[in-house]
Amino acid sequence: MVHLVACRLALLFFYWICIYYCLNTNDITTTFSDNWANESPKGSDANNEDEQSASLIVADGCCSEIRELLIGSQLPVLWMRGDQHPISAITQALAIRRQQGSPVETLHWISHGRAGCLQVGDFSITEQTLIDQKLSLSSWEIYKIALWSCSAGADSKFLNQLQELIDAEVFASNYMINSKYKTIYRIKK
Repeated sequence: MVHLVACRLALLFFYWICIYYCLNTNDITTTFSDNWANESPKGSDANNEDEQSASLIVADGCCSEIRELLIGSQLPVLWMRGDQHPISAITQALAIRRQQGSPVETLHWISHGRAGCLQVGDFSITEQTLIDQKLSLSSWEIYKIALWSCSAGADSKFLNQLQELIDAEVFASNYMINSKYKTIYRIKK
C-alpha cells in the first residue's frame, strides 16, 4: 500500500513536469496495435494542435502498479510487453508514428530502475544493451527523453551512452522517484 501511494505521488509529480515543460500531444487516436491506449487526449482543440509537441509515454505493461498509475493518461501510452524487447517495441512505434505524420519529439519512459539500468518485465536495459542496440536507438529521431525510473540518473556512463546514441536531451533522477525525491536532472548536450 505504501509503495502504491508513493507511485501515485510520483505520477502527480510526472504530470506537473509534463505541464511545466508543455509536453502535450496532438489530438490523435492511436491505432498502432493492442499495445496502445486507444483514446485521444481530452481537452485539446484544433488551435492547440500546432502548438503542442508530440509526446509518447512508454511504460512497463508487466507492472500492475504502473498500469494503474497511467489509467486515464492524457498522453498516448505504449505498453511494453514482456514478450518483445523494449528497444524493438519503441523503435517500431516511433517509426509508425513518423510514417503516419505525427513524429514523437519527447519520450517518457516509465519503468522500475536502478543506477545504470531500466527494468521492463524480465528485460534489463543496461549500458551494454544500449551499445548492442545502437542502430535501433540511432533511428529514434526524438529531441527529449525523460526516464521516470528510480535512480536511472545515478550512472553517468549509462546516461551519456544513451544521449550519444539517440542524440537527444536526457532527463533522469539520481534518486528514487516518489513524494520525497522530486528532482529530475538534465544531461546537457
